[in-house]
Amino acid sequence: MKKVFLAWMIIVAGMAGGDELAQYFSEPEKYKLYPNRDLTQMVSQLESHLTDPEFLYNYAWTAYEEGDYSTAENYIEKAIALHPQNAFLHYVAGKIYLAAGDNQKAKEHFEKALENHYEYLDAWTELVKLAPEYYYNLAQLYGEKAHRLMKRELAEKAIEHYNNYLSKNPDGEFADAAKAGIRDMNLLLSEIESREKIAQSRKQQEQLLADRRLARIREMKEFRSTRRRIVGFALNTFSPSEDYIFTLREGKQSLTDTIKLKQIRTSISEYYINAGYFINAFIIKGGVLIGQNSAKYQYVQDSIPVDTFYTDTTIIDDDTVYTDTLIVKKPISNIIGGVNTVRVNVDVLYNFYYANPLLLYAMGGFDLGYIYLSEKESYFKSVNVAGAGVGAGVILRIGNFLIDLNYKYNLVGSSKGGILSLGGMYKF
Repeated sequence: MKKVFLAWMIIVAGMAGGDELAQYFSEPEKYKLYPNRDLTQMVSQLESHLTDPEFLYNYAWTAYEEGDYSTAENYIEKAIALHPQNAFLHYVAGKIYLAAGDNQKAKEHFEKALENHYEYLDAWTELVKLAPEYYYNLAQLYGEKAHRLMKRELAEKAIEHYNNYLSKNPDGEFADAAKAGIRDMNLLLSEIESREKIAQSRKQQEQLLADRRLARIREMKEFRSTRRRIVGFALNTFSPSEDYIFTLREGKQSLTDTIKLKQIRTSISEYYINAGYFINAFIIKGGVLIGQNSAKYQYVQDSIPVDTFYTDTTIIDDDTVYTDTLIVKKPISNIIGGVNTVRVNVDVLYNFYYANPLLLYAMGGFDLGYIYLSEKESYFKSVNVAGAGVGAGVILRIGNFLIDLNYKYNLVGSSKGGILSLGGMYKF
């Protein structure tokens, strides 16, 4: 019963002596306490463990728990002799001497413990009970930690210990220094409060940004996962890098066998009717491009006879013979009214950025079709074109209406060149 009571007292003392701020202070090296200790059982092992400070500590502490303070003092001193710089052993010795009523010896060991480990809070807790003048040193320790870590609770604890010193030593050697320490801690508290407000404001801003990001992510997911279908219309400008050559059809005659596209137009405008579907961050889109480009260009076809003159007429019997016939021909001019296109394309868009109402995307795709000349009578063959390329674009979202501006450059194929597109789409 006595052992149980002593164990309970040790726990209470540890709770009272321990500090809620112990996390900010380092602990000394401690020896472990053996379980199920009994002094009579340990006596048989004593002689073989006289050079083991951990065993001697356990033997002394067991004697202390059983109320045999003399034995406890003897063997804790033996343990200290083996490891004199161990702060924990000096603290235990102080507790033993304190229980035995030798306050002076207890005070000396608590001081020794702090000499070897200045941040040992348990030793401070016991020492200031025996020597209240040490409250000033303890306040200094908390003050240094408060300055280093900028913690409000440490500064408040330092003020508490300065006041403990002044209440118990009003005319003490360090009274003025303690008052100065209180002023210093109050200034530090003001600085800490200012920093806390700044930190709180920064945290609120970070939280606001985080909330906005989450809201944007939710909105983006909703945008991509609902009303996935789109239809649209756009105006394109296709600027081919190659100069397409239109050749004369079989069976046709003309003084011009070939016509180059850039003789007529350098770029081609097209209407783009498209439709697509959202698959998460991707948009699969395809459509038809129809171009009707007006541009007058005149070329000369083969000439035809328009008049005949006869000379040196000879009459033989009933027949009339004409000699020296001269045929006069007049060239025929044909006008090209423009350059037209018919193409189909498929593009894959990747939406890598979304911040309503703005979407940015990269794209890749291919197209194929043909380009033909607008003639009253078709003399020149159409030119087949096909190609693939990459590009990028931006979408401005207005509800379910999307305004799209993009540029794609066909890197390979006969339709190599740049395509600028501006249009609108409806999401449904």
